[in-house]
Amino acid sequence: MGMFDDINEIIKNLFSINGNGWVKRKNISSLNLENCYGVATSDEWTRTCELFVALNETIFKNNNKPDYYHSNCKCKNLPTILTNIILDFSMDKIEKYLFINENKNKMMNSMGYFFEDSDDVYKTISNTTQKKFNNGNYILGNLSIHGQHFKIELIINGKREHSNNIYKCHIGCIAWPNGKIKIATPLIKD
Repeated sequence: MGMFDDINEIIKNLFSINGNGWVKRKNISSLNLENCYGVATSDEWTRTCELFVALNETIFKNNNKPDYYHSNCKCKNLPTILTNIILDFSMDKIEKYLFINENKNKMMNSMGYFFEDSDDVYKTISNTTQKKFNNGNYILGNLSIHGQHFKIELIINGKREHSNNIYKCHIGCIAWPNGKIKIATPLIKD
């Protein structure tokens, strides 16, 4: 393939749901996970069930999207461009959860990480989530009224006395509308 063929393929994927471009799930309801404050409810006016409300306006790669439909479904996957992945992920998830919760703190310490490593851990989780989601490298999980769950796998290099070890972990995420990712569980050691 020549350079122009590569560019043509990229453009085709960006603007078509036939390739690996981005698609936005859209239905006739104006409700979505964000304006339902994280707990999707059915829209009686448009007869849209709560799971379709939870998926409404979420963005995924075409070849790695939720395939939840039923007969007479009014949902569509529309080609879109995702230019900005927005993370809903505060430093509190690191400082007040990973290093405070007894079990999570033990997990972090078992890999050689302590509270003073909070900034590095935050950056690693943020950067990995954005990069892997952007590349379509995520694993879809369950769909519930709390949204479409998915995980991002990552390898963590140990620190201090564990610096010769690597650890397989994952990040627990939920898709929100318009490219927003809520990091529900920042780190789980597999």
